[in-house]
Amino acid sequence: MRLIPGNVIEGLAVAAANEKSRYAINAIRVEELANGPGAYRAMATDGKMAIRVFDRTGTDPSDYPDRDGLAAAPNTGTSANVPVAAFLAAAKATPKKTTRPILLMVAVKPGDSESATLCATDLQADHIATVASEGSFPPLDDVYPTGEPVYSIGLDVTRLAALAKALAKIVGEGTARNPCIVRLDLYQRDDGTSDGLPVKLSRNANGLEADALLMPCNLD
Repeated sequence: MRLIPGNVIEGLAVAAANEKSRYAINAIRVEELANGPGAYRAMATDGKMAIRVFDRTGTDPSDYPDRDGLAAAPNTGTSANVPVAAFLAAAKATPKKTTRPILLMVAVKPGDSESATLCATDLQADHIATVASEGSFPPLDDVYPTGEPVYSIGLDVTRLAALAKALAKIVGEGTARNPCIVRLDLYQRDDGTSDGLPVKLSRNANGLEADALLMPCNLD
C-alpha cells in the first residue's frame, strides 16, 4: 500500500487523458518502490505531455488509520493503473482542514490485475472504492530522454505560466483543433555560454505577433 497526497494526484491529473485509448492513458499509474516502506512513483500522460513523480521516502502506510473497508481489500500487487476520475474523487474526499497531515493522503492498495482499492477518510466518513483501468500503461520511460542535457535552465513557473497565458490572450487562445502554440527560444553568446540570458516566448497568429522575455533563475 502507498499513500499519495491529494495535491500530487491533482497535479498528475493535468497530464492524464480524459478519453479511453488502447493504452490506459486515462489513468494514473502508481508503482511501489523498494527505497522504503512508503516510497513510490506515479505517472500520467495523454500522449502529448507527461508527468512523473518520485517519492523515494514517502509516508509509512502503517501510520494510516485503520479502516474496515481498506483492511479487507487484497494487497497482492505492487502497481496499479488508477482511473483519473476515481483518483480525483478520492482526493476530493480528503478533509479540507485537519491537524493530521496523513489524512490529506489517499491510500492506494494494489490488488490483482492492476486493480487497486482507494481510501480517503476524515475519520467520520470513509470513501473507499475498488477500481481498475482497461489496457496497459504506455512505456513512458522509453520516451524520456536519457544522457546529459545540452544545458539546463531554471525558470520561475508562476511567471512562465503568466507570460504564456498573456501571449495567448493577446494573440488568440486557439481552439481544440488549432491549439494555442507559444514558441520558446533559448539563446547562446558567441562563446557558447548562456548564463543569465533571458528566454524568449513568442506567439504569432492572425496577423498579430507578440513576444516576451523571462529571466532565468539560479538552479543551486
